[in-house]
Amino acid sequence: MFGAISPTEEIGLILVPLMNSVLNLLAGFLIPASAIPGYYIWIYWINPNAYYLSGVLKAVLTGLQFVCTEDELAAFPYPGNTDDTYEFPDCESIPPESTRTSLKPLSKSS
Repeated sequence: MFGAISPTEEIGLILVPLMNSVLNLLAGFLIPASAIPGYYIWIYWINPNAYYLSGVLKAVLTGLQFVCTEDELAAFPYPGNTDDTYEFPDCESIPPESTRTSLKPLSKSS
């Protein structure tokens, strides 16, 4: 679509991957439509990738039941967890300091 309206082939080769990346990002799969900021939501509604992805996922996944065994589950402890449990408590019970992480700069060794 974007390649067809570009004036030259070189501009089309630059424009198409850039626009496809934006459209795929805002198609509602990587970022749910409810989490897309209001000033970008219009891209979701005019995005042909969003309608394609929605239709394919509904056609393929409707009615399927997914069952995972304990071996297939990946659990990630939340910051500040002191025991071996992986249950996430309510957000109110996690102190704000434990949700912030900071990266320490690497020390230069001479």
